[in-house]
Amino acid sequence: MIIPPTRFDPLIDEKNAPTDIVAEYLEDVADEVNNLTSVDEAYTTTNVTTDRAFDADTVTLTELADILGTLISDLQDTTIIK
Repeated sequence: MIIPPTRFDPLIDEKNAPTDIVAEYLEDVADEVNNLTSVDEAYTTTNVTTDRAFDADTVTLTELADILGTLISDLQDTTIIK
């Protein structure tokens, strides 16, 4: 469990460097982020037409599938997911 510094904990020391508690917190957060991207299985999509916009009143299931496929592709391009 990640425990953030309290509002009473000093965030920087007299040399403007992060205090130990802040450094430990940032390291814990970085470790958790790295764990999020360590999924063994990749998402696979087929027949996706790039689509990043929709009208919520008239959207179809096919259009939502294209939007989801586009989102997955975008996240894979940024290496957030496999």
